[in-house]
Order: sequence, then structure tokens, then C-alpha cells
Amino acid sequence: MGASVRSISGLTTANLALDELRLEHPVFVGDTLYAQTEITEARQSRSRPEYDVVTCKISGFNQDRQRVIVFQRTFFVPADAPAVRDTTNY
Repeated sequence: MGASVRSISGLTTANLALDELRLEHPVFVGDTLYAQTEITEARQSRSRPEYDVVTCKISGFNQDRQRVIVFQRTFFVPADAPAVRDTTNY
């Protein structure tokens, strides 16, 4: 999850769910890991319209391109991300 934070969810206000976690292949000391993120849903929050709810599927791979982990993550992000980035310089 941490490998995708800066590119996809650095402005996360709250994590809402972590679902369908599967560990598919062992990871060993010295392995090189890569993450791939696919946004599967994005919508305005019904309870907090100043936020969007984003759901994504994250897959992690080792140096042999074997998928070692896959899960779905749902989180809150500010609806006006550019304004937040301008204010925080993030």
C-alpha cells in the first residue's frame, strides 16, 4: 500500500476499507517489489460532499513479475485536490 501513496493517495484524509486481501506468493529478503494501482471507482461522498471516495485495486509484484499481493482499498480524498495542494505545497 505504501508504494502507491504518493502517486494515488497522498492527500488521503481517512482510509475507509481494505478488502479482498490475498497473499499469492512469498516475499524474501532481497526481493525487489513493484506496485500497480488501478482506480476502480471514484464518487462524491454522500455524507461529506467536500470529499470524494476512491476505490482502487493494488497489486504488488516481485522482480520475476510474480504477483505477490493484491487487495482493494477505499479512502477519502479532498474533492478540490488542487486547492489543497496549493495550500499545503504537497
